[in-house]
Amino acid sequence: MYTRNATINAHNEQMTREFGPVLQQKMRYHSDVTATALTKLQGKVDTVKDHMFDNMEKVFARADKLEDIEAQTREMNENSLLFKKNTVKQKRKKWWQNKLWGVALCFCCCLLLIVVLYVVAWVVCRDVLLRPCIHGDQVF
Repeated sequence: MYTRNATINAHNEQMTREFGPVLQQKMRYHSDVTATALTKLQGKVDTVKDHMFDNMEKVFARADKLEDIEAQTREMNENSLLFKKNTVKQKRKKWWQNKLWGVALCFCCCLLLIVVLYVVAWVVCRDVLLRPCIHGDQVF
């Protein structure tokens, strides 16, 4: 490599031997119209190739995301089936509890009705064992 001072102080023929062939090659390359078109075309091909690689990476990333979403969907489907099964169990359990409370309430009402009727009969018959009402000896 030549320094700036070396190039300024060099004589006309001094660098021609070393730099001349390189300069001629560069001049031919840049003056050749087909080489310029090929270079531009190669640049466009490289650009398209880069875009294609980027697109392929995006497609692979998208495929990975789709697989993740598919796995999440399967998991949610399994969870929903389990949830449905548990809700049916709970529904049946609550239905039976409701029926049990209904029977218990009915039993309590009947028992209360029997107690109220007994108290009324006791008051009317004036005996705890209700003998006057049973034998017809009722006195009012």
